[in-house]
Amino acid sequence: METKKFHISDVLSVITDVLVSVRGMDGLIDILDFMTGDRVFTHQISMAIEECKPYLIVQFPQLDTPEIDFAAAELVEMFKAGTGKTDTKMLILGWLSKLTSGSYGVHVDENVDVARLPHGIHKRIDPV
Repeated sequence: METKKFHISDVLSVITDVLVSVRGMDGLIDILDFMTGDRVFTHQISMAIEECKPYLIVQFPQLDTPEIDFAAAELVEMFKAGTGKTDTKMLILGWLSKLTSGSYGVHVDENVDVARLPHGIHKRIDPV
């Protein structure tokens, strides 16, 4: 099975439904493109997430926990509260450092190997 390295923030963007990719939409689209073997356009993102999320959870079950849900909700609240940090990327990197260090009771590597979807899972839809 073909795999490719992705930043954990790309994986978490799919699993948590919160855009935490340090590369923003580019990181999210890159992981969805790779997993589906297709070019995912903006209006197709939610469909691609629905297809990819279960397979990422199988690959990274430690990211499908109440602790991760809590951590994602905490980050969303930090965004809403405007914690004084004007740089969203720096806020996300600080949050991710807590996650990769095990502060949420889960330890994850910063870069992980992600496998493509099994053949026949992705439903190709003409982007136009």
